[in-house]
Parts: sequence; structure tokens; C-alpha cells
Amino acid sequence: EEQPTLSGPGGFSQAMGRGTMELALRIYAELTPDERNTLPDSEVMKLADYFTDRGDYDSAVSVLQRFIAQYDGSDRTARAHLRAGLIYVHFRRQPTTAAQHLHAVLDMNPSPEMEEVVRTALAQIES
Repeated sequence: EEQPTLSGPGGFSQAMGRGTMELALRIYAELTPDERNTLPDSEVMKLADYFTDRGDYDSAVSVLQRFIAQYDGSDRTARAHLRAGLIYVHFRRQPTTAAQHLHAVLDMNPSPEMEEVVRTALAQIES
């Protein structure tokens, strides 16, 4: 029998739960900001990490950029900025964009561990 089309925050969570990440990404892209507000941050980061691990950096960055735009200026975005920055350092080789993301993390009073990761990445860019 035919599967009902998944959509909305519930559909996103179902797609994530099933491991159908391409579908989760499509649903995420179609959510309104209010709907995105209802998603657990960890699920969104898991989606970004999935695409990073597969080498699909465009999709990973797309997820992270939407998340950052959603919560701009809140400390919720620190992890997203860090992930985006590291993608730009290690995989995209775009030091200017990487540095913007990494400096944004430093502006958010990151944990000592997170700050250390950022400083290491910035040192790699500047060397």
C-alpha cells in the first residue's frame, strides 16, 4: 500500500527516525520558521552531520545556514556555526567563510572545549 506523504515537523521526525535522511532534508527545507522552531536542535545537527559524513557538504551547509538564520544571535547557533566553520576549513577550503563562522562562535561565550576547537581551526586557517 502507498505510504502517506510525510510533511511538517512530525514528518521530519518520522523521516529522521527511519533514517531516510534525503526525505528529512526535503521536509526540513519546506518547513516554515515556526515549524522549525518545534524541532529538537539535536535532530537538526544529526541531519547536518549525516550529510557531512557522506561528503555532501552543500546539503550539510544548507541545513546549518537555515538553522543559523532561524536562531541568529542566540547561543543555540554556536554548534551550527562551529560545524559550518569546520566544513569550510577542512572540506571546502574557504578560509574567509570559515573564519566568519568560527569568530561567530567565539562571540557566543562557547564552552572551553568548543573554544579550543575553534582556536585550533583558526590557527589552521592562519598558518
